[in-house]
Amino acid sequence: MSLEKKLFTLVANSREEARRKVVNEFLDEKFGTGNGDLSSKYEYTVESFNNYHVVLKRPAPLNKGFDFVVYTPSIYYKTKGKRRHQNPSHNDIVQILSKTKTNIGDKSYEPIKKLIGDIFDLNDFNIEIANGILFSDADGKEHPLAILLLAIRWLFIEQDITYWNTSGRSMLMNHLMGEGLAIIEPKR
Repeated sequence: MSLEKKLFTLVANSREEARRKVVNEFLDEKFGTGNGDLSSKYEYTVESFNNYHVVLKRPAPLNKGFDFVVYTPSIYYKTKGKRRHQNPSHNDIVQILSKTKTNIGDKSYEPIKKLIGDIFDLNDFNIEIANGILFSDADGKEHPLAILLLAIRWLFIEQDITYWNTSGRSMLMNHLMGEGLAIIEPKR
């Protein structure tokens, strides 16, 4: 079977609604007839910013049911050793956001902290807040921070699906808040 590429737009106001819509999209995938070339493969373009994209790959390499990999084509991350990858890990995200905070200063980083909180809470958010802020990838090329923030949105969703009965999206968010990189605003 060949790789099927799809566009998917998610509008959701709650974790439950987001999970349901994403899982329902995956339920429409065709069955494979075996391993390798006989398996069904999907890529969903879920976010775009300028000429950048966030893409979900299915199935995930460890094949955990509804699991998927969140990746950003043309951006390379590296946490340890020489190996590069296009899917940001939690450590990659912390390193990039920490370096960004250092580069632009605490005061200029405050809107980014709040933006991550809005993404976490599934509030409406304006990604343009991050416009003009760049980060360097493992190859030293600069990219807009906005695309990483949009990838974080999908990492939250991936965790809600994979770890629904436990902490879900809170695992990554707690890590970011513990590093002083994100904040959740009190509800009004």
